[in-house]
Amino acid sequence: MRKILSIINNEQGSALLLTFVILVLLTIVGTSSINTSSIETKIVINDKLYRESFFKAEAAAFEAAQKIKNNAISNPAKVNANTNGTDDYVNPESVNLRDVTGWDFDGQNGDDTAATSSVADTYYAASFSPGSQGGSINVAKSEAIMCDFTAHGYHNSKKGNVHIEIGFKTRVLYQ
Repeated sequence: MRKILSIINNEQGSALLLTFVILVLLTIVGTSSINTSSIETKIVINDKLYRESFFKAEAAAFEAAQKIKNNAISNPAKVNANTNGTDDYVNPESVNLRDVTGWDFDGQNGDDTAATSSVADTYYAASFSPGSQGGSINVAKSEAIMCDFTAHGYHNSKKGNVHIEIGFKTRVLYQ
């Protein structure tokens, strides 16, 4: 009996056991930290890619809006309020530009629904509806009609696509 009690009361090797338990716990904490940081890195990369695509699509939409405004001022025949879609990328309101799968990028369907942006893999399109009753101003034998425009920007990337739509009004002066 004394021999059994002396073995039970023997504390030799307890430091080794305690060290082993602490080492296992630290290994588990380290492994979970590596997994967490790996997942966080993937999230940051995906967010960066989405933001890049978003800003490229937004830039294309603003490029379309700027071209419309420039044409409305300098060459109103290109954005004629009487005839929908007289510009290469300005389409009648009846064209569904929200469905990007229906966009014609290369003119193979007879007309270009969209134009290629200055940004790689990015396109823009626009639609407008002529001014409503009472939205016109007569200026020196010409008429300025307030038109509602919708500019679309679309960025096509390997990781996903982004489509931006912005609306604005501008006056189109035509004879």
